[in-house]
Amino acid sequence: KPELRTELLDRVEKDQKARMALLNWIKESGQSPDKLDKESDHPRLEALSRIDHENTKRLQEIIEQVGWPGKSLVGEDGAHAAWLLLQHADRAPAFQKTGLELMKAAPAGEVMLQDVAYLTDRVSMKESGKQVYGTQVRQVDGKWQPQPLVDPDAVDKLRAEAGLPPMAQYLE
Repeated sequence: KPELRTELLDRVEKDQKARMALLNWIKESGQSPDKLDKESDHPRLEALSRIDHENTKRLQEIIEQVGWPGKSLVGEDGAHAAWLLLQHADRAPAFQKTGLELMKAAPAGEVMLQDVAYLTDRVSMKESGKQVYGTQVRQVDGKWQPQPLVDPDAVDKLRAEAGLPPMAQYLE
């Protein structure tokens, strides 16, 4: 469905522009991202929140109509775009979890393993405060560190299975 692919890519473009505008403002203003937890704190945050809400609502409609929009339906970039919209649907954790299950159940080749890994970590962090693949990171004293891991000893093996680089390389 070329029109659905185009729509997903357009939505991701708006998502990324809004995120970059907010990140650039944070960098230029010296604001701490941790203190921007209220939509009313800044118009850029409010705009991003509105875009995330619209994208979540539309992705829910798409999934109801066609199921998970995988590679055979919307192309590899379209399927990746759908994942990114779901990854950013943080205000709808139950929907993220449902979408993750749909991605995991998709036939081989329909979704990228890296996308499943990132969303698995996003959902897992909300549910248990720990992640599997180490994709969720934070800065501590100017250095990137993974959020808590379920099994730190297995993380590089799991990352390799998902097509992700070793943890040390990712943190660089």
